[in-house]
This record gives sequence, structure tokens and C-alpha cells, in this order.
Amino acid sequence: MIDDIRDKPYIDHKDVLGLNFIKDPGIYIYRRHYRQGLRSHIMEVLDPKDVENETKGIIIDSLKLYPRAQPLKMLRIFRTRFNTLRDAEKEVRKVKIIDTYLAPDHLARSIEFIVHYTRHGKRELLLCGLQEYANGEILDPWNHLDNDHLFLLLRDMRFEKVEDTVMMTDQWVRSIRKKTENFIQKLKQMIMETNYVPDLAGVGNLILTRSGNIKLVDIN
Repeated sequence: MIDDIRDKPYIDHKDVLGLNFIKDPGIYIYRRHYRQGLRSHIMEVLDPKDVENETKGIIIDSLKLYPRAQPLKMLRIFRTRFNTLRDAEKEVRKVKIIDTYLAPDHLARSIEFIVHYTRHGKRELLLCGLQEYANGEILDPWNHLDNDHLFLLLRDMRFEKVEDTVMMTDQWVRSIRKKTENFIQKLKQMIMETNYVPDLAGVGNLILTRSGNIKLVDIN
């Protein structure tokens, strides 16, 4: 049985509560996010009341709905082992570089923290992060951002309010293209000035938000 959380293929609520630096029972529910990073476990941090509404349903205008609980934050647990504090801090500096150039418009910001992970009486360094939740649709960087594709993404976001329908126009598409140009400019600047290239190609690494911003969400 694998007992090191870094070696497990996936983790659940119980695994998170078993961590020595997490309060048990605590006030949150931790649910595995459908998108797992190559180097990190990614868990949704949920309000128990929202989870209850999702499972038991709520009555709105005589209709029983089961709204999916939206994460308050995303908890990332880094899989890599660090021999020294300096090694862990080196990873944190990479996140800080990305934050400097892309936040807030093009990055789901994260607060990184290094903890002592206690296992079998032995303490080891573990890097974690509490990241903002970016709501939107996965954007494939290899696809063409033609109008038809953008409108499909917009439809998948399920715009429901009257004011939202106004955005379903050429103006919305133009806004996306303008913000995409800004995103690319900031990326180029970061690469030229720091020689650091973030991973943009992974599935689910980029999210298109309702406001038309492209956000990088997988920063490890």
C-alpha cells in the first residue's frame, strides 16, 4: 500500500485530512479535480453547504436543482521531493516569475507554502499552493481561434442572464483577440527577460474565462 501522498496516483478527501498540517475534521471538503497536473495533485476546496446542495438539491421557483459546488480555492500538492529548502524555494521562484508577468489577468494566482510533511516520524519538505479557482472552458493552444470555435466555447459557458447575451457578438470575439494579443506580449516579455518558458501545451493548462481572458492555471 502506498502511504506517501506524493507517490499516490490520485488522492481523496481522507488523504488530505491525513496530512499533519491539515486540521481534521476541518471546515472544508476536498475533492479531486478532474484536471491533475503532471507534477502536482490538484484538489478542490469546497464549502460543505455547497456540496450538500449539489447532492441533495435545492428548490428554486418550484424546480429542484443540483448545482455543482464551485471551489473556493484549489489546493495543489507538489509531488517532487526536495532535499533542501533552497531546492523548494527555487520552485517557488518560478511561480513568482510567472505571477510577476501574467497576473492578474492571465494567471490563476497561487499562494505557495512549504511545510514539514511528517511520515513515520520523519519530517520532509513538501511544497503546496492555494490557488484561485478560474472558471471557464479549456482552451487548446494548438487550435485556431476562429469565430465558430469561440462561439462554441461561449455556448459551453452557459450564459443565462440577459446582459450575458449581449456578449455573444462580434464585440465579444474582438475582445478575446485583443486580450490574447496582450497575453502573448506578456509571455514574450517574460521569456526574453527571464529565459523561463511556462508549460502552455498541456491539456487544461489554459482556461478561457467569461470575461474573455486567457488564464494559465497549471503553473507547476
